[in-house]
This record gives sequence, C-alpha cells and structure tokens, in this order.
Amino acid sequence: EFPDTWKNRYKVRVNPGDSSSLVIEVSEWDGTLGFISRETVKEWTESGKGELIPVPYRVLAENSEYVYILYFPSDANYDVEDEEQVDTYQEMTDDLYNNIQFEILAQ
Repeated sequence: EFPDTWKNRYKVRVNPGDSSSLVIEVSEWDGTLGFISRETVKEWTESGKGELIPVPYRVLAENSEYVYILYFPSDANYDVEDEEQVDTYQEMTDDLYNNIQFEILAQ
C-alpha cells in the first residue's frame, strides 16, 4: 500500500519488455521510480543474491518459491533543472526504499 501523499501521483503498469514485472511511475511526467520483478528462489540464489546487480535494489518479499525485488533506475527519470520534479522524485524514491512495506498475499 502506498502512502496517502502518493494519491493521484503514481501509476503501476506491466513492463512491456517483461510481462512478469511491473513498472512504478510518477504520473505527472512518466518518470520511472522502479521495476518490481519476481524471480524464483533458484534464479535469485544462482545470481548471487543480488551481489552482481549494478543498480540499487530492495528485496520486497520472499517465500519458498519466489523473491520479489524492486530495482531502481540507474539514471535520472525527471528534469534535473525542475526543482519540483527533483523533490517529488526523491521523496517518492525514498518512500519506496525505506518506508513502504510489502507482503505476498495468498492466491
């Protein structure tokens, strides 16, 4: 669940390049905040549990079958000269990295 301050400020969509992952974007200018990906525990373990990932990431949740990872973009997804966009992007990224809790719901 996202904070109330995010209301009408974000969208989540299926990643067109990988239907098993989601993209979280800022609605106001389509700046990508992150990608949520699901990997099998085996894939995650074989990849070195993130040691080789070249971008910031956060493990959101895991169970005996899957690991859900939030990857952050390696480039700026906002106009660096627009102070409002910089502040919004940094606030929302900080929320994703530090303040939002995720859980795996039973299917």
